[in-house]
Amino acid sequence: MGKFREDCLQKLRETGVLHIEEKYVSSEIISELLEKRTGAEEALLILKSYEAKAKPHTLEVLEKSTQPHERAADSVNPMGIPVSLDALNLSGGKRPEISLHILDLEEKRLALIEKENNLSLELDRVSAWGNFDYSDLHFLEKKGINLYFYEFAPGILRYLPSEIPYIVVKKTKKMTYILALGKIPSESPITFGEFSLSQLEEIYEDTKKQLADIENQFISLYFRKHALEEEISEIDGKIDYETAFAKMGSLKTSGAPDLSWLEGYVPADSTEGLVEAANENTWAMVISDPAPAEIPPTVLKTKSIARVVQPLFKMLGTIPGYWEHDISSLYMFFFCVFYAMIFGDAGYGLIFMVAALAIGIITKIKSGKFSDISILLLILSGFTIIWGSFIGSWFSIPHDRLPFFLRALILSPFDNNGPLVEFPVFLQNIFNLPPVVPVDILKTRWNIQFLCFSIAAIQLISARLYLASKIFPKLSALTQIGWIFTILGVYFLVLSLLLKISLPSFVPYFLAGGIISYFVFSEQKGGNFFVNIFKSFSNFFSFFLNLIGCFGDIISYIRLFAVGLAGSLIAQTVNSLAISSGGLQDGIAGIGTDLAIKIAITAMILFFGHFLNILMNGLSLIVHGVRLNLLEFAGNHLGMEWSGYEYNPFAIRNSPQRQESWS
Repeated sequence: MGKFREDCLQKLRETGVLHIEEKYVSSEIISELLEKRTGAEEALLILKSYEAKAKPHTLEVLEKSTQPHERAADSVNPMGIPVSLDALNLSGGKRPEISLHILDLEEKRLALIEKENNLSLELDRVSAWGNFDYSDLHFLEKKGINLYFYEFAPGILRYLPSEIPYIVVKKTKKMTYILALGKIPSESPITFGEFSLSQLEEIYEDTKKQLADIENQFISLYFRKHALEEEISEIDGKIDYETAFAKMGSLKTSGAPDLSWLEGYVPADSTEGLVEAANENTWAMVISDPAPAEIPPTVLKTKSIARVVQPLFKMLGTIPGYWEHDISSLYMFFFCVFYAMIFGDAGYGLIFMVAALAIGIITKIKSGKFSDISILLLILSGFTIIWGSFIGSWFSIPHDRLPFFLRALILSPFDNNGPLVEFPVFLQNIFNLPPVVPVDILKTRWNIQFLCFSIAAIQLISARLYLASKIFPKLSALTQIGWIFTILGVYFLVLSLLLKISLPSFVPYFLAGGIISYFVFSEQKGGNFFVNIFKSFSNFFSFFLNLIGCFGDIISYIRLFAVGLAGSLIAQTVNSLAISSGGLQDGIAGIGTDLAIKIAITAMILFFGHFLNILMNGLSLIVHGVRLNLLEFAGNHLGMEWSGYEYNPFAIRNSPQRQESWS
């Protein structure tokens, strides 16, 4: 029966579509494989630590590895470093478990390092006494002559007992070395080990040579790390197989063949291959949709350009649950907006675009297509350039120093000139401007803050509209419409409190209508209409907290303005510091060495200053930009918990065997 189960698993793995149901299993074989994999990973980490030392030899290895060479019992690798094939256990032509050899080498290396340290300490301890044969001391001892070696601070000699004869062997500023014919009370004499000074030096040098040889072997093995990666891949395949074997249910019956079965999940568009395999192998199979209580794995298959944001989901470890929403498109659009506003500089956007193109071209050459990462970075850099152009931010250079064609791109709300009366006419009846109109730079800041709160309202309303579209035509969908009016009411309240815009007269009606809508329709999931209304009042406390949370969510979007402003101020400071430190505040004049030095200093400060600012903005993007999408948008208003796990089918995933050999 076990043979049939093994054959079944092998054929099932060849289909490569079944995600076996998650459940804990254990066996002695799995434990051994996991231990083996841990050792292989440790060995790979050891090899990677030699990457910097191996890089200078890369070209030489590539050149020599293309030349034919014959296998020998103890051959030389392309670097010319001897590699013992016997140590790699290559008998019979079988590829070895390289990890065992690497771990053995590392164990020897650590032992040699400890030996080297001990020898170094011993040499420091006995070197002052010079080189002599310690066996002579035993010869004199047999003749009744006992010699004692002491080390004292120079001032101690006058206090030594006069009846004990001694001679001074060596004297330094810090220490005096004496040889006494008697034991000095309350003092411990120096003892010597088995080896003389010259022998210790020979052992020490030999230990260093052994360490150097092991290091050379590690550098040599670094260029064969692909074999170690293949070893890990093979172990992973065995772990998958043994885990699947352990997950198979079995039933022994009298008078009938034993039964074995597996449970798992298959994407709807992949069932055909599994059905064919079942027909070919006469397996019984039942396919059904997941029950509401089940938690299947998540397969994200976004056909639109929004697929490029999925690597970001994987990097953050945020996978929507099977029963949750695929918000890739909305997530990507708003993430691009947040990215642009946080970096907030068209000059930075150009840098990102060049980097994206370089990454895309490299991946195009290697794999034949632009990677999703490069496409995403291109889109993000495009948004950044557009936003930076609208607000006139090019490496934080003042507007009046920008070329005319860049100044022409600045939108009037962000040009730092004129009053806020330039606010769009069709909106002036809704948004009553503050009585005291800010001008100059405050105008730009006010408009960006207004934009932040408006983006908040748009994104949160889009979440509620999305939920309503999923629930419609049920009555409970009207709860989400009520939330939309509530969000609008809170939005105008925030504008009134923080931007001094007069509160429109319809705001109380929006808030009241939203609250009433919640209590009337939130529990309309079947049954008596009026009884469901009373049920909704049991959620009064949670609704009140959500209402306060909605106010905080909208205010939270001010972080886009704050982080963007911080980055802009840092960039301006860098520019001022670079110009003043480089001595270019009066412009570029003259020629010669002084001017070259000034330009070099200025360029260096500009490079490192803006580079640091980009890094800080990148960190802010993770902390703030991603947070707004995951928490305020998806968490608080879409109700997502990101509780999903990735679809991981039982499949053959070992990498192909390479043609290269160990030689």
